[in-house]
Parts: sequence; C-alpha cells; structure tokens
Amino acid sequence: MPSAKPKQTRILPSIVLVVGLLLIALLALVGPLQAEPLRQAATATPSPLPTSVNGGTYTLIDDEVVSSIEFARLEVDSNGLPVLLYGDGDGSELVIVRCQDIACVNRISARVAINKLLNAVLDSQDRVVFLRYSSGFNSPLFIGRCQNLDCTTFTSIQVDAGPIYQNTYDKMLDVSSGNIPSFAYFRAGSSAGPLLFAGRCTTPTCTGANIDGTLASNGRLLRLALDSNDVPIVVYTTPTELSILRCTSTTSCTGATSQFVATVITPSSAVLSLALDAQDRPRILFEGAFGLTVAECADPGCTANTTFRVIEHRLESTGNVSSGDEIILGANDEQFIAYDRQERYGLNQFYAYLFAQRCLSGSCSGRNLALINDRSQKIGTVMGTAYINSTWLIAYRDSFSPVNGFFRVWLFSEPGSYPTPTPSATFTASVTPTPSATFTASPTFTPTPTATFTPTNTHTPTITLTPSLTPTVTPSSPPNAAPQRNRYTQSAVPLAWQPVSRAVTYEIQVATDAAFQQIAFLDSVVPGAAPNVTTSSLPDGLYYWRVRALLQGGAFSPWSAVETFIIQTAPG
Repeated sequence: MPSAKPKQTRILPSIVLVVGLLLIALLALVGPLQAEPLRQAATATPSPLPTSVNGGTYTLIDDEVVSSIEFARLEVDSNGLPVLLYGDGDGSELVIVRCQDIACVNRISARVAINKLLNAVLDSQDRVVFLRYSSGFNSPLFIGRCQNLDCTTFTSIQVDAGPIYQNTYDKMLDVSSGNIPSFAYFRAGSSAGPLLFAGRCTTPTCTGANIDGTLASNGRLLRLALDSNDVPIVVYTTPTELSILRCTSTTSCTGATSQFVATVITPSSAVLSLALDAQDRPRILFEGAFGLTVAECADPGCTANTTFRVIEHRLESTGNVSSGDEIILGANDEQFIAYDRQERYGLNQFYAYLFAQRCLSGSCSGRNLALINDRSQKIGTVMGTAYINSTWLIAYRDSFSPVNGFFRVWLFSEPGSYPTPTPSATFTASVTPTPSATFTASPTFTPTPTATFTPTNTHTPTITLTPSLTPTVTPSSPPNAAPQRNRYTQSAVPLAWQPVSRAVTYEIQVATDAAFQQIAFLDSVVPGAAPNVTTSSLPDGLYYWRVRALLQGGAFSPWSAVETFIIQTAPG
C-alpha cells in the first residue's frame, strides 16, 4: 500500500476543487447502506505462501483487509460450498465471499456498507443475516437481513437501544429452521459488569423481537447455538468461570439459570467456541487451568458429569495459544479443532503455526498444517472452520503488514484422509450440585506422586503437588527388526523413551526437519504412566523426533536429545 504523502503548505484552487469533489463522491458512496455489485475475485496469490506441511491447498481470499473487528464466520451454503463472511474497513463493511468450489479458487464477492459489523450467518435460502451497531461505543443493537444473495439491499431494525457491550470474539447469532434469528449479547452500563441478554425475532424479517435479561452479570465472552428444537444454548465466561445457560423454550429465556462448567485460566482468556453433537450435548473449547481444553457435556444443559479433554498444554514463557480458535463436529460427533500456536525463538520473535486436532472416541491426533511466518507474537487468527465432503476447511487471517494493520485472509483446504487419532488424557468432573473433582496421576515408577484437584465453593481450583527436580528425557532406540537402525517398512512408527519422575503427560513432536518447523505428527497429552506412542500414518522419508514432560506444578522439562528414523514402505 502506498505511504501517506507529507502535508502540503500550499494548495492550488484547482486541487481544492478536485479534493472537494472527491469528498462529496466518497460521502455519497458511504452514506447509503448499499453494496457494490458482485465481482469476480482475482485468484492470483502473492509470494510467499504459507508453508504447507500435509499437502493442503491455500487460497488467498483478500490481501488488503484493514480491520480491528476480528469477527469472521465460515458457513456452508445449500449447495455444500463454503461462504466466508467477515468485517473489513474497521468493521464498517460486511464482506461476502461465495466460493464456487471447495478450495474457493473460483469465487464471487460483495462488500456491503453496514456501519460496524458484529456477527453474520446464512439462512436456509443462503441469504445473510447479521448483527450490527452504529458508529461509536455503547451504541444501539440492530439486526439486518439481506434481500438477495449479493445483499445489494437489506433491512435493518433496532432491537436494543443500548448501550451494548461490543466484543470482537463473540459469536452470538443463529437462525432457526424457520429462518427466525436468535441472538445473545452483553449490555454495558452496569456496576456488576456487562450483563447477558438474549433475544429472538418474532418473524424472519424481525418486525418485532422479544428480549430477555438480565440472565447473568460480569460477562466477558459468549457463544450461542440453537439445538435441534431451536432452543438457544449460550455459553459465556466471567473473569473466573465458564458457564452455560439453556433457554426454557424456543421463544423465551426467562427463568433459565446458569450452570457452572469450569474455571477459566485468566480474566483475559479469549478462547471460547461451541458445537452441539447429535444429542444436543455441548462441546465447549476454552482456555482452562491446564491449557486449551474441550468440555464434553453429558447432557444439553451440562448438568451431569462433564469430561475435560486437554488439547494443548499452556506453553508458558515459550509461547501461547491464540484467541481465534474453533471447534466443529463431523460425522459420528468427531471433533475437528483448529487453532494457531506461537513458539518463541528469540527476543519478541515467534514461529506462528496453524495447528489442528482431530478427536474421536476418547483419542486425538494433532499436527501443524503450516508454518505461517516467524515475525512477532499474535500475528494471525483462526477465523472459522468447516467440514465439507471429507474436506476440512480453515479460514485464517494473517498480518502481512503489522505496522499499518493490513491483513490477508486465507482459506486452507485439506482433502482426503487425516491421521488416525492417538490416545489423549481426559479427566471427569462432577459439577452438580457442588463442583468436585479428583484428578490423580500415579505413574508406575518410584516415588509415586498424587495430585488432588479440588475446586473451592467459588469454583477456584486449588492444587496440592509434590515439587520435583527438572528431569532430562532421553528417547530410547525404538524397537525394530530391520537390518538398519531406525528404519521402518510400516507407515505408523512406535516410539518409546525413558520415563520421567513426576511426569503428568508427555509431548512428542515428529518433524521432517531438524529445526522442528515442519511438524508431521504431534501428541501433547501422552499419559505420564505410558512413555510410548505410535505415530499416525506418515509418508516415506527421514524424520526427527523429540519428547518433553509436563511436570506436576505445570512446568515443562527441557526437550530431549533429537532422534531420527526412516520410513521406507516401498521396496528400494
């Protein structure tokens, strides 16, 4: 983008006239709430591309996004094709990208001036329904509906006079089977903090709306989804807790009560995503005490025992997991989780990876899909994910110009199979009527430590642990009957290492390069009592692997020495 020119000390009358005419024309374009006509988007992709690890396809959607509102949604239309909805121009424009193929190489797009986008979804006729607010903070809340696919015209109706609390990470809109919009939001202006409200339009065009509040106080983040009966389910966080609220009917949330689910790690935690399985049981992705975690509820209201699955341990001083994470469910309630992860390699320098986890029947497999770049912390965000015809799609926003705030929007598509999930650690907490849980780690070696995880009455967990020294981890030579050491003729390789005293879990990384920038296999929750793992199916080639232990108390051991192995399934 060209840089701004220096301010001129003299301006000729003709220049003044030209500038004035340009300003008048610009105001004429911005003033009406109209969209520009559909246009065929360019398919050229600038260099450098993200570095693909597993053969996926990257499509550049937009390389000049200027946005401080980080809302985006990846929808699937009635033809089974992806539609990407996001805000641009500081959220003042709704961008609608309709893909003509799974990878979105061919696509058409439209831009709609709506004056601050909050959320957007598709209805059953593939038209966009959205929430917006007027310019400025603490403004009224409006709901809009496009009248056609390219949204050249739309209706916009105020549903709350405000002041509303705008949060860019909230996903707070859904549409029923009858195209009736339901929404949830926080309202500002209370000493108790942001207040949770829920509403539902009385008609598809929202000629009227029923609003229920105050349903909860001191809210921070929220997600809304409609169950199979169109009853709203809302999950939200306060500075200390993750809670769920299931409305009493399709038309009202009056009388609904909040149910505590878990303790969040910090008041600034911004990881929250919601999916419902075939029985309307919530799967909630959040940042918990042990890191990026999925709460798997046993019933639609999360009133019975809840199983917690740790997806990614906190990286502490070595990096973090970003805020734009998403969970979706595939066939047989298989979980697909996309997130971006940063690892520090120097002073304020980070590798940024696009990571993925696939979980089924109590086990997960994980790997990085790309090394996005290696500049600074929090330079990218997962914007949405979808699973279409055995293809996993992930929308990703990458900062290609951190100085002036320009972004690129990518769509990653990975067709075909995905590695078979590998074992992951879970623990179960009973949250009714009084939250209580016991999490006991008992390795088979001596001494035998025990960790007791006991939430207090305020749901703040207290942990009693036995301190340990920092161990060293040395991978053993994997058993192999082939003549050459560490050469395998099968694609899934068994790996083992020496156990570490007081290890809660192990993290194993297998890469195609010695710097571990190209991760081919990852399992971050191997049980501490089982120092071995079998990789997913890997292509022929040379691999590097290492392991470290997560110790009781939350610290990681150093990485082990690096070992190598070779896979050669084809005769050679």
